[in-house]
This record gives sequence, C-alpha cells and structure tokens, in this order.
Amino acid sequence: MRRYWEEHRPPSMMSASLMLRLTSGIGMLALISLLIVRMGDPSMWRWLAGEDGRAAENEAALNPPPLPDATGPTHEDPDQAVAAEEEYQAISDGTTTLQKVEMVPYERLVFWTKNQPFERMRRLGRGNLLYTHLYDEPAKHRGELVVMDVDV
Repeated sequence: MRRYWEEHRPPSMMSASLMLRLTSGIGMLALISLLIVRMGDPSMWRWLAGEDGRAAENEAALNPPPLPDATGPTHEDPDQAVAAEEEYQAISDGTTTLQKVEMVPYERLVFWTKNQPFERMRRLGRGNLLYTHLYDEPAKHRGELVVMDVDV
C-alpha cells in the first residue's frame, strides 16, 4: 500500500498559480508603499490648505469679534470670587454623591453660567487641561472655566 505523498509529488514552488499569487502580493505591497510615500509629500495636500499652499486664513481668526458682555455677575467679579472661595470650602473631593452644603457653590456656578453667553465662556475658558488634571488637583482648578472636547 502506497501512501499519498509517495504517489503524488508536492506541487512545485514555481507553479503558475503560486507565482501569480506571489506576484500579486508583491505588486500590492509596492503599490501601497508608493501611496504612503506620495501622501507624505506636503505638496500633495495643498488643495486642502489653500490656493498658494499656506494655511487658509480666516479674517475672523485674525480679528476676532469683541467678547460678548455678561448680563449679570460672573466669576470675574471680585465679590463673587471671594464668596465662591468661601463656599468651595464645603466641597468634599473623591465622593460619588453630593451633600446638601455642596449644592450652594454648584448653584453659584449655574448662576454665573446663566449670566453669560456660551461664546464668552468658550473664549475665556482654558483649553489646555486634561480630565486627569481636574481629577488629580480638584482644589486647584475648582471654579475655573475649562474647555474640553469629550465624548460621553
């Protein structure tokens, strides 16, 4: 009784179907590497930036409109800031529930928010903070306007 491998020789490495697959794979790798090199060229992206290759300039970015006025007291008022600092003493960090005494500073923050437009708060807020900064040093950033792009 003869075994299968004794009857049939294994396919040659130079068979037409294997060579076609090998050539196709190498061709695809070459094509992808050419695309990567071409996309790394900055001149390839000029259409996205502007007509002459510089970043598209926006007149509003060069001359921003004046800051909208607040309609009432905000965090910028010295009296409000002093009163808020006293109220912040009642806040306990690291808990998952709010106590009744912690609602007073929260209501003050909501009051300040209602007294100014969102555009004003967005332009006054700090945008260079991460959530970890707020978590690690809550007392340092308490009551501070912060702009964050988060996904909830």
